[in-house]
Amino acid sequence: MDSDVARYGTFPQDVEKDNKQEDMAEIEFEWEKLAAPWSLFLGGMIIIGKNAAALLLLYCTLLRGHVSKQNLMVCNPTKLTTFQTLGCEYTKAFLRAFPLLAMCVTLCIAMRLIVQQRAYYGFLKVGGLLDFKNVEGWRDPLLFALLVSVLHSVAHFALKLTDGHGDLLVEAQQVITKFIAPYVVFLVFLYDSNDVEKLLVPLNKYVEEDPDRARRV
Repeated sequence: MDSDVARYGTFPQDVEKDNKQEDMAEIEFEWEKLAAPWSLFLGGMIIIGKNAAALLLLYCTLLRGHVSKQNLMVCNPTKLTTFQTLGCEYTKAFLRAFPLLAMCVTLCIAMRLIVQQRAYYGFLKVGGLLDFKNVEGWRDPLLFALLVSVLHSVAHFALKLTDGHGDLLVEAQQVITKFIAPYVVFLVFLYDSNDVEKLLVPLNKYVEEDPDRARRV
């Protein structure tokens, strides 16, 4: 057997590669702080906090207590047709459940981002580069579920505006200020939070700490 062989089935270049990986694993870089548990937890809480604030605004202006009786359609079967009554009750259920569904989706997205970042920095530490596939937001099952709920909520107010009761212009203004505006704010926050790549360490920050290692990766 050749004396240069370190052990059976292992060649010198393999040993050298293993040693380099061990040395890289022992070095601690500044960007590794981004992968620390508390750092990832804080980032997730920021995402949850800003989306929860938008949902709280929606709840307080539209669905809280006696306010909901003024803003939502009254499903009175004595004043509405059978179709309007069924449609009113059906769409109102989606509207009332939207904040809870949206909060669950927000938590799922925050947990997914934490796992993705942890995996990315774990690979980066040992010299690997993880590329996340860019998927359109509307293809995300979580965002799609929210979109279905939003469309049903819009249908509820469409029924309310066409039920023949109340001032159309006043009700339309209330729908825009108390429904559409908070919904748009929340969806913008949520869609913006769904992009994991913008949360990762920039290339220039990674390269400036160890240019030689960056070229090897």
